[in-house]
Amino acid sequence: MLNGFAGQAAFYPLDKQQKLSLLPPKRIAFLDEVVYYIVNNLDKFYLQGVLAMVIVRQILKGKGSQVFSVTPDTAVVDVLKLMAEQDIGAVLVMEGIKVVGIFSERDYARRGILKGRTVDAPVSESMTKVVYYVGPDQTMEECMAQMTDKRIRHLPVVEAGKVIGVISIGDVVKAIITDQKSQITGMENYILGRDYNQ
Repeated sequence: MLNGFAGQAAFYPLDKQQKLSLLPPKRIAFLDEVVYYIVNNLDKFYLQGVLAMVIVRQILKGKGSQVFSVTPDTAVVDVLKLMAEQDIGAVLVMEGIKVVGIFSERDYARRGILKGRTVDAPVSESMTKVVYYVGPDQTMEECMAQMTDKRIRHLPVVEAGKVIGVISIGDVVKAIITDQKSQITGMENYILGRDYNQ
């Protein structure tokens, strides 16, 4: 039971006495009940605009849209140097504007070292040739679902046939955490009748 609010169409600001009654641990218990209620009524809260959806375009806006790529004949050692210099976990393998593969640390371990290939071999021998994409207007939930389903950690972002960025599982997790923190703050402000900008 939601402290008398269960079954209401929406939450409304609390009066002064109700706010005073929500001191720890009562406030924590109350918020736990609120979160449970919201989880079971997500559609309602999305329609009311209480919960926001983070999309790929927003992730790129925060991290930048720089794309690191190499050609298929680039030596693996040079690709590894680029990845180390830029502190990235994967690079796209491209011929012009066409993506022909992706090379990650995992590819180096599984298709390079374990296959006995030298670091002087072309990256085309070790890269992953099946590349999955996302669009800039897809949600972070969709990205996470695709990464989990395909067991991949990086997704090129394509718009109008052109690569405009790359997102990693780290970017998605960071966006989810940031969005959840924002949602929790927004819900607390809404429940306690505070201004959203406080």
